[in-house]
Amino acid sequence: MINIRKLRSEDIPAVVVLHRKAISYSLNARLGKRHLSRIYKFVNKSEIAVVNIAEIDGKVVGAISATINSEKLSTEIIKSFSQKLLLATNLIIRPWLLYNVLEQYQLSLPVIYDNLLINSCLASIAVAPEYRGQGIGKKLVASVEDYFKSQNIKFYRLDTFKTNTNAQAFYKKLGFVELKRKMRSCILIKAIK
Repeated sequence: MINIRKLRSEDIPAVVVLHRKAISYSLNARLGKRHLSRIYKFVNKSEIAVVNIAEIDGKVVGAISATINSEKLSTEIIKSFSQKLLLATNLIIRPWLLYNVLEQYQLSLPVIYDNLLINSCLASIAVAPEYRGQGIGKKLVASVEDYFKSQNIKFYRLDTFKTNTNAQAFYKKLGFVELKRKMRSCILIKAIK
């Protein structure tokens, strides 16, 4: 049976492993375990974000994070001294990631849809490859939508790589519509009912 619940600090190591395995191409995964662990700790404590996990028999098999204000959350993360230092160190070691950092910043900015500024964002979702196709992703997205409803959010967005057609098909089945393409990403949006 799939259990969806809020992330607890003791779940973070398992979520970091899952994130790096399921979405290894993400900037945060590419910046390393330590960076990713700090991001999850920071986001989990934020008053403007939520991190939920899916577990089966006590094993973490999925994770999702979302925020009601992606621009503000990104700014708070970057302003954190430890994150600045870690990011700077990573960019010195891996300067080719600078483009990814700039791209991620651009994607954190709000989008306009139907004359509304949309700041709310599904930031990441990861399901263990061996557990895909069992409805875990759908339940994780529903848990984020419950969070958004509790915050009186009417629309939210996400981005995925233009080349990730499987993810785009999954999101469209859940009611997302493509808003635009930006850089290497496809931005999708969904109204919460």
